[in-house]
Amino acid sequence: GDVSELHTLPENRYALFQAASQFNALEHTSQYGVPEHGITCYQGDHTQGPACAIACAPGTVIRNYFGLDGRGHTRERQVRNLADVEQVLGNDKHEYFQVVNGYTLARSDRLRELSKRLQGD
Repeated sequence: GDVSELHTLPENRYALFQAASQFNALEHTSQYGVPEHGITCYQGDHTQGPACAIACAPGTVIRNYFGLDGRGHTRERQVRNLADVEQVLGNDKHEYFQVVNGYTLARSDRLRELSKRLQGD
C-alpha cells in the first residue's frame, strides 16, 4: 500500500515515523538522482522515505537546499551518514562498498569479504 496514508490517520496525529532512507538524508529514486534535481521527484515515489519527506515538507526543503551550514547539498557536497562506519571499516582501502548519492553499492564478493571480516572481529 501507500505508506503516506499512515500519515493521515487521526491516531497518528503526533506520531514519529521511522522510515527507510538513503545515507545522504535525501530521497532521490536512484543513485543517479542529485540534489540539483530538487525534491519534486519525491511526489511520485510512495515508498517510506519520500512519503515521510513529503509529509514534513519544510524539513525536506531545509535538508536539500540549506542543510549544510546554510548551503544546500550539491552533487559534490552531500551529507555522508556512513562516513564514520567507512572509516572504522577502512573502506577506502578495502573497498567493501561505495556510497553514491546516498545509495550503497557493492559487489557480492566484497560483501562476502566484509561479512568474513565482521565475523572475525
